[in-house]
Amino acid sequence: MIFSSDAFIFLFLPIWLIIFFMFSVGMRRWLNVVILAASLLFYASWDVGYLPILIGSIVVNYAAVVALKTTKRTKPIVVAGVAFNLALLGWYKYWCFFGSMFGILSCNPASASEHLPLAISFFTFQQIAYLVDIYRHREAGRDIPHPIDYAAFVSFFPHLIAGPITRSNELLKPIEEKAYQITAKTMEVGLAVFLLGFAKKVFLADPLGQIADPIFGAAEAGALDGLSAILGVVAFTLQIYFDFSGYSEMAVGLGLMIGIQLPWNFATPYGATSVVDFWRRWHITLSTILRDYLYIALGGNRCGEVRKHVNLMATMVLGGLWHGANWTFVVWGALHGIFLIAVHLYRASKLPTLPVWLAIILTNAVVAFAWTFFRAATFSGAWNVVTSLWSAWDADAAAGHLGAFYERAMFSPSSSVEAVLICFAVFTTAYLVAATVRTQDIQARYEVWISGGSFVRPWAALVAAGAMSYGLFMQAGLAAKFIYFDF
Repeated sequence: MIFSSDAFIFLFLPIWLIIFFMFSVGMRRWLNVVILAASLLFYASWDVGYLPILIGSIVVNYAAVVALKTTKRTKPIVVAGVAFNLALLGWYKYWCFFGSMFGILSCNPASASEHLPLAISFFTFQQIAYLVDIYRHREAGRDIPHPIDYAAFVSFFPHLIAGPITRSNELLKPIEEKAYQITAKTMEVGLAVFLLGFAKKVFLADPLGQIADPIFGAAEAGALDGLSAILGVVAFTLQIYFDFSGYSEMAVGLGLMIGIQLPWNFATPYGATSVVDFWRRWHITLSTILRDYLYIALGGNRCGEVRKHVNLMATMVLGGLWHGANWTFVVWGALHGIFLIAVHLYRASKLPTLPVWLAIILTNAVVAFAWTFFRAATFSGAWNVVTSLWSAWDADAAAGHLGAFYERAMFSPSSSVEAVLICFAVFTTAYLVAATVRTQDIQARYEVWISGGSFVRPWAALVAAGAMSYGLFMQAGLAAKFIYFDF
């Protein structure tokens, strides 16, 4: 039941909002129970067999929270709590990977990842961050949170499956204070943000995936022509942005509907002028987690230049491994570590600053190159794409991979060249949107716009309803999912 599905939009969401509104009017003290029940039901709708893992994780971590807040010897408790979370993540996500690597187990990590408990990486990192914040005296409150409040904080369904990863001051505090409100304005703004995320997912990410998927699938069997390789890399570079930012914005929209502001996870990352800048704009909540709880814990930049670069590389490699138990993710993380170190060395060398346009192009080029390893199912598949980038172009072969894309678009190009040119036009438009349009800016302008009232609002609502109806029609019968659900 993904956010863009019929079941969520026409069944779960309206029932959830009606029940929430009823309790917010007459039985406000039960609201967190309602949030928890809805969140557990939402999680169970994927696979009820995963539910005990989520509940067990919440129970053990809550016990650690209580212990941390009731004793002065906090270090052994926080170490034990973090160790439990890492052990849980390691058992379900990495045991097969490392076991097969060292010959302990005879299993296929790719097959094992298909049975990974949903969202385990996200709710594990969120709880590790909270335990460490308590230890560092940086949590939102000083009192022991109520168990229902804590469970609702961890399992809050809008962000549970794929983030954004929230801190205690961003979500636990509003939950404890029951800082909810469901009004005409919160509903309108929340729906607007939700619809923008929906549009990114259905009108951009899913069609782009129908270009990337067949090309990367073909790469697993052998080399490609250069044009096909370029199309596949660019398509996935755009797909993963619109897919993940679309999900994150749908999550933010769901929170806004009830007056909860979840953190924004993206800020036009493809408009970044360096890889350092890119990581300030991409998956922002994970980037800050890696910075605050890993990079700084390793020493950050406090131990000299060499140690800083080592810490950067270690952080990015572990960040890559967090995404999945596969060498492709390790290589992806290592490449970003190399890019970050290169940026710091270039800045330290006092060489001339690159023009902004050139810096943006170079940043996007290296980021897209690294996405090749992130997307490929195997290292050999990724290598086939990389080595094919400099091969001869074959418009007929490239157009042969675009059948599903044009079938979805209900359009038949007259020639292979036309099919490829239209594809590049789509890429150019999508890149401009990704590099310049921020949903948080649109939200701010929209709130100003509606505050004065406008006769255009009913027409905007009709357009939005029409767009959503067409989007649901486009995805009918397709087995769509969000990319980050796998992590």
